[in-house]
Amino acid sequence: MITHTHDIAIVGAGPAGSATAYFLARHGFDVALIDKSNFPRDKTCGDAVSPRALHILDAMGLLETLTAQSSIINHLDFYTPSSQLCRAAVPRMSGFPHYTLIAPRMILDDVIQKRALEAGAKFYNFDVTDVIKDSDRVIGLRGRDHIVNAKLIVAATGAATGFLTRLGLLPRKPTLMVAARQYFENLPPLSDRLEFYFDHVPLPGYAWMFPTSPTSANIGAGYFGKKETSPRTLLEKFYGDHPRVREMIKDAKPSSPIKGYPLRVDFQNSTLIVNGGIGVGEAIGLVNPFTGEGIDYALESGQIAAQCIINAREFSTEGLKEYPRQLNDRFLHYFKIITLMRDLFYNRFMLNRIFGRGADNTYIRETVLGICFGETDPMQAFSPKILWEILKP
Repeated sequence: MITHTHDIAIVGAGPAGSATAYFLARHGFDVALIDKSNFPRDKTCGDAVSPRALHILDAMGLLETLTAQSSIINHLDFYTPSSQLCRAAVPRMSGFPHYTLIAPRMILDDVIQKRALEAGAKFYNFDVTDVIKDSDRVIGLRGRDHIVNAKLIVAATGAATGFLTRLGLLPRKPTLMVAARQYFENLPPLSDRLEFYFDHVPLPGYAWMFPTSPTSANIGAGYFGKKETSPRTLLEKFYGDHPRVREMIKDAKPSSPIKGYPLRVDFQNSTLIVNGGIGVGEAIGLVNPFTGEGIDYALESGQIAAQCIINAREFSTEGLKEYPRQLNDRFLHYFKIITLMRDLFYNRFMLNRIFGRGADNTYIRETVLGICFGETDPMQAFSPKILWEILKP
């Protein structure tokens, strides 16, 4: 058994964990970054990196590198439940890049993890099997051949419930959505557009086609409802039912199997901190309940966590009380309201009104997209003006 001692031990080297490691290591902390997989490695995801996420990556000095390896997206296409097409541009947000990237996680996560190591974090490739406690305080981690002692444990393990339960961050069953994606090559030429489909999919949910190159794409589908659904079956049925997608993929070549995955969307009910440990990103439910987007929240929460750790005098629950306060100030209102927005808007009637009328009504379209991209207060979705514009005869 090999024993290591560090200031901070971060479990999970995806965007949340590696961003936390980067911001801490560059400030002089001795950081262990632990993952059961070596890098580069694949991660099941839609691969969309929003302007807010790009802003954090720019602060990490990665925007130029990542942009060179990704597909730049300037436009959005929405197919309503009645198959009407609504076209829009990526919202222009002050102080943020004016585009979105499609960056496969094989590339994105590797770039961010390497940046953390360049900043001084130490990477360990092993599976954490247990936590080590002194009374009620977490003081370390155990793997088959490794023990890591640390003053603070940061959980960045996504929706993996076993470790979170042992750490104490998951006292109840989490709220999940399900999704599946598959990569295709040799597609007909694609433009710089993200395509979202609300037709030929069960609601609440949507399917997507996100270009990874001019002739390849990430195609997937997600379901936000309570009915038990197989993500693989959901995607296969979409392939067969949607006329545009069926035509696009008929001569294409799948370059990966279908991979299903759960997403935690329960931030407002999550435990954020225990004695000796905190969570970041999807490990505390930071995935958008309306869109399923999680990379931005992973990066933002990692940056917030690092700053709170830097400012803390000691790493007890009391010493880190600023962390849950800052997280809630940043995300709680948004997540509560956008969950209500999902419950109200994700049905055939409302989606036809929003994106059907949104094709001609720029106010509806810009308000809804501004909310989804984190630029507009989600309470605007319930303002008298937007409800009138959506519901008027």
